[in-house]
Amino acid sequence: MGAAVSLQFQQALRNGDEITALQLYHSSPELKKLNVNKVYKLSQTRSTPLHYSAKRALRDIYGEFLLQGGDPTVRNGRYQTAIHLICTCTNAAKNPVECERRATMLTLTIDYCNKKKLRIIGLTFVDSSLNSPLHLAATSGLVKCVEILVANDAFILGQKNIAGQTPLDCAQNAPNKAAIAAILEPLMVFASNEKSTAELAVKPSYLKQESYTPYHEDRLKLLREEIVSEVTQSLGLSTVHAESLLEANGWSAQIVIEKWVEDHVGMCNQVAVEVLSELTCNLPVKPTESLKQQRSITELECQVCFEVVTEEISVPCGHVVCKLCWEEYLKEKINTGNVSKLKCPAYDCSELVPMSIIKTLIPEEIYQKYQKFGLDKFVTGKTDIKWCPHPGCERAVQVPVNNPAENDDVQDAGASDSSSEKKIDSRNVDCGVGHFFCWSCSKTAHDPCTCEVWEEWEKEVAERVDDKQGAQRAAEKASDDVWVGENCKPCPSCKSPIFKDSGCNHMTCYNCNHEFCWMCMGRWFFHGSLTGGYFECNKFIMKKLANRKLESSKSKAKKKAKKKHGRYFKHVYDRYKNHIQSLEYELTILEKAGDRMNKLKASASSEQDVTFFEDAIRELLKSRHVLKASYALSYYLHTEGERDSFIKLVAEVEKSTELLAQSVARPHLQTPKDQIILLTVESREQRRSFLLAARKFNPSLLAIQDNEQPAEPELLLLPDELQRHLTLRRYDYYDYDEPYLDDYYSSPDDDDDDEDYDSEYS
Repeated sequence: MGAAVSLQFQQALRNGDEITALQLYHSSPELKKLNVNKVYKLSQTRSTPLHYSAKRALRDIYGEFLLQGGDPTVRNGRYQTAIHLICTCTNAAKNPVECERRATMLTLTIDYCNKKKLRIIGLTFVDSSLNSPLHLAATSGLVKCVEILVANDAFILGQKNIAGQTPLDCAQNAPNKAAIAAILEPLMVFASNEKSTAELAVKPSYLKQESYTPYHEDRLKLLREEIVSEVTQSLGLSTVHAESLLEANGWSAQIVIEKWVEDHVGMCNQVAVEVLSELTCNLPVKPTESLKQQRSITELECQVCFEVVTEEISVPCGHVVCKLCWEEYLKEKINTGNVSKLKCPAYDCSELVPMSIIKTLIPEEIYQKYQKFGLDKFVTGKTDIKWCPHPGCERAVQVPVNNPAENDDVQDAGASDSSSEKKIDSRNVDCGVGHFFCWSCSKTAHDPCTCEVWEEWEKEVAERVDDKQGAQRAAEKASDDVWVGENCKPCPSCKSPIFKDSGCNHMTCYNCNHEFCWMCMGRWFFHGSLTGGYFECNKFIMKKLANRKLESSKSKAKKKAKKKHGRYFKHVYDRYKNHIQSLEYELTILEKAGDRMNKLKASASSEQDVTFFEDAIRELLKSRHVLKASYALSYYLHTEGERDSFIKLVAEVEKSTELLAQSVARPHLQTPKDQIILLTVESREQRRSFLLAARKFNPSLLAIQDNEQPAEPELLLLPDELQRHLTLRRYDYYDYDEPYLDDYYSSPDDDDDDEDYDSEYS
């Protein structure tokens, strides 16, 4: 009876039948004495009753077992405790009730362990697959269990299972993964990392910033206003005169102030305005006596249309112009884009129109156009600012002309001031929203390639790779070309590639049915027994063989050089395309960076700075652009020594880039913030050092064009005896008729050779 009840009880636990298990447990005194920590004999996993109840989420019977002295830290054959089994659920998405039961059981277990002073460290125990209870709860999608474990310090930074997964990795394919990620991601990102913090503290400050500054349209307006304000305050000029002088001097306040102090009369003549007094130019100019007399006679007469003025517009010069003429004049100027130095429309007046008058006389949409044209004049006139060339982008980039060496690898720290390296050339810049371009040519970013080298590379890619083909298809095509060149010969008639798949030299073209000899490529008609030329091509015919040998050696050398170049192009293009694909993926991360940072900030327990994530993505994109262009540059390095040296430099950049990509280019961050910042700074340092060294590898455009054609093969040197034979008359030397010989050999230079021979030896 007792054995049968015990077997029924065990079967109920295994099947998850809690009602039957409770009835048997309360009705049988023998079961009350059951050691719940003892392994069942027939259990293959060496599980105890406590393990079975935890696995099946039998909450009530599990509570009874705990009261009977159950130990949640006892392990089964898979090295799992009851806590591991509570956190394992196979149908969490379809059974929310079971999820609640498991969360209750986990809370009950933790309270019991605290009360009994058992090893609460059991929350961090790992099973035979190195999974902790947090790994299993995240895998199962048990959000409440994850919250309970985290609240009880069950989270260990960097803890991985046997597959190398963290709890956050395990949650990627689980139900409720977003909720679990919101719990675990801040713990991983904002965890303290003393080592990374200490290493970051000793990094120079210039590594944490860029030398160029991206500007939005609003910031450009503020920058323009600041420059104008500096001139007006320093020289006492009106705003309109200050803008006119700045536009004529590259919008440099320093140059305007220096020139004004030296010769303010010359400055006024430069912009074709009347000479301004340093003390009174900011005050309204009083009308002259003649102008007063004129106004007394025709006081209400417009100086443009000569109609009676009903509403006078006050201007510094004192001219009377009606409102309608003002509006038409300003609209015509602004619509044509002529917004520089707008002068009074009166005849022969050089007074500039103040901004206040322009704003009051034209509609708002025309005034916005006026500001847009004015801002464009400001950007195009300032040498250190350029608009982003991306279509529809209204941002600009400012690059100071005189950069410190450390601020974006413009110049080596040891270079002299006269060094040509100081010149800003093919630098990569970013407008602030992921549009990277070359500062010099405004094409896609291609540093360390010069603009000329990059242009050649674009032509090379356009010639070799069809735009509709992917990288894999292009690689297969290159491989096919190499195989055909090595194993096939062109048909002498239609040039179709022919592959010899048997031992016979008699070949028939599958395309044009031309019959020829595989050895000499001559017509097979002359190789038959009827013509007496059966394998006549095996004879050693000296002069013809020498000419053919020379042409063949040239052709093979060119073909070999082309094949070798094609193989290396395939190698380079595969890596170039790989970085482009990574770049496209990481650009999508940058587009969503704002939302991710807001979610991360909202999930954090305290106010945290989350801009590090966007900085890391931007640095990753910069490195991708550099690596992409680096492989293009390596294609034009034609010596093995140069290539080896260059690729060693590239490898260091790739290493730092991939480390950074592993930390940020993923669905959820798992690397501590300080470590991400350190990886960002180290990647920037590596990239800048690389650029300083890599720019020196750029070949000249002439060298690139010269290397496009393979070198001429060495001339075939003939023995003295053969040279002596070539001086004989051809009819004395050859044993067969000339027509047969000409038909047998079809070399384009044969006729020329024969003519030279006849003229010399006739």
